[in-house]
Formats: sequence, C-alpha cells, structure tokens
Amino acid sequence: MIRLSALILSLLFVSPGGDDARVESAVRQLLSNSFPSDCWRFNVDTRRVMSDAPLPDGELTASFAIAAAGLPSGHTMVELYSATRGSADPVGRALVFVSISDSVLVAKRSIVRGEIIGDDLLVSEIRDVTNRRTQYLTPAFRRDVIGPEMVAKRDMASGRALLRTDVETQPTVHANDSVELILDRPGFRISLQCLVRENAAIGQDVRLICKDTGRMYRARIESSTTATWLETL
Repeated sequence: MIRLSALILSLLFVSPGGDDARVESAVRQLLSNSFPSDCWRFNVDTRRVMSDAPLPDGELTASFAIAAAGLPSGHTMVELYSATRGSADPVGRALVFVSISDSVLVAKRSIVRGEIIGDDLLVSEIRDVTNRRTQYLTPAFRRDVIGPEMVAKRDMASGRALLRTDVETQPTVHANDSVELILDRPGFRISLQCLVRENAAIGQDVRLICKDTGRMYRARIESSTTATWLETL
C-alpha cells in the first residue's frame, strides 16, 4: 500500500519545465558514453518528469536498460540521479523520446526510372531516421552494399530522400548476354559459353544456360564476360 501511494504521488508530482534541459543533458551524456561514434545522431526530447519532490539542484545523471543490438530510440523511461549527492537512490524518473538522425542521399533533381544515378544527381543531408521501417539510402549503405553505380527503379521527384528500394546496382551483364562459365579445380579447368538469364552485377549470383549441354547452371558474375560455376541446376 505504501509503495502504491508513493507511485501515485510520483505520477501526480510533475517537475516544472525547467528540469527538461537537465534531463535531456543527462540522457545525452549516457548515450554519448554508450555510443561514442554515434553520439551526434541522437536527439532527446523530454515528455514528462516525475518525482516525489522537486528535483535537487545541480547536474543529473540518467540510467536505463540499453539493448545489446542497435541504437535506442523512441519513448524511453529513465531513472534520474543527483550527480552532486552521490546517492545510489534515484531522485525521479522521466519519460523521454530519443530520435535518431543520419546522413541520407537526396535527389538534387527529378530522376526517371532506369536512369543511372551518379554523384552529380545526389546530395547528402541529415534526416530523421527514427522510423526503422523506412530504410533510407545512406552513403555507407551505398558504399558497402550497392556500389557507386546505381540505377533508379522508379521515378523520383527532386528533394526526395532515397530509399534502399528505390535503386539497384547497375547490371554488369544483361539477360541474353554471352559469358564464359568457368569451373576451375586443382588439376582441371572447364569452360563453357553460356547465356545469362537475368540482369546481374559483379558478385551477384545468376542463372546461366548452355546450348551445347542443354543444362542450366547457377554462377557468380566475375566480370562482363566471365562467371564462376556454383552448381548445376
């Protein structure tokens, strides 16, 4: 009963708005300590500060459970402590909203479907990416996954923040292109001339068909003219 009464009191006593800045500073410091390389990406907004009594003057520290994977975001309840008192007991709680920003690629002009997208068509801007269901195209994702040569999969207006699904890697080979299929093993090497069944870029797997053998193969594209055998289908 005593605990319930304390909880009700803590919910009824809402600290004045002047505490918001101290709470946000404490949460940002915690995030900076936990994610030093990503600290610039966080923005913290206080939604509600709750305590049994007015928060003590001076610097506050914050604590909340941080998941092992990913960056924390969204509504989060944090425990508040007085940095000057040095007590292990929290002096209050706060509901904060943590948003995440990142550098995303934005179209400098209108882009049409099938157009090759070079650096001259893109600009990097800092945008809110808190909604993880929206997979924006970042410079890092382009560099590590797609590569420098991209093709637009749909029409896009000027100023649009590109999504990962808006683009694809520019194909190195196209359907019906002829490539040399190579099976290289210690002691022997087999080479067959095959036709590509679908568009693919270097490093991607593709189906090939060989008219001489009448068989279908799965291979990895190595260049515009060669592919490495993976399996016979």
